[in-house]
Amino acid sequence: MELNIVENKKNEALKRADIIAEVDEKLIPSRDEIRKNISAQLNIPVERIIIRQVASEFGKHKVVIKAKIYDNAADTQITERKYMNARNVVKDAPKQEVKEETAKAINDVETESNDVAEQATAAKATDDAKEVKAVNEAKEETKSEEKVETKEEPKAEKTAEVVEEAKTEKKVETKEEPKAEKKDGE
Repeated sequence: MELNIVENKKNEALKRADIIAEVDEKLIPSRDEIRKNISAQLNIPVERIIIRQVASEFGKHKVVIKAKIYDNAADTQITERKYMNARNVVKDAPKQEVKEETAKAINDVETESNDVAEQATAAKATDDAKEVKAVNEAKEETKSEEKVETKEEPKAEKTAEVVEEAKTEKKVETKEEPKAEKKDGE
């Protein structure tokens, strides 16, 4: 079987390469045969290759293959769906190595997510501290304003008391002054 790689795109975000290949055969090759051929041609382990699609057109002897090659075998377990991993089980590969790589990859992902969570917590704590500081400053300002207002209130009360006293004194003064009596003849 002669496999021609038509397209090879690197996908850094998912840590894989997307490949489109063609095979000129009368019979459609099995996924294992395709995976072994890609592995031999690119010098990579078979465990890192996922065959997504094998398709041929009616009446043509050309098969188009879409495959994904991951940076490590553990990424296939994390990124790909379960049914796709089940389709691409390597029959000859030792299972222990794949499990170890998967465990390591999962551990790396958890470590990265914990680091991100810690950074987010630290940023939130900083924001919370700023918010608490702003609230405390606002409370202090309101307390100082209340103190200023309480100091002014006695003055206003004293002023009101002085005005009331002055009014009562005027009333007293006006009541004490005798009014001139009118005489009948005048």
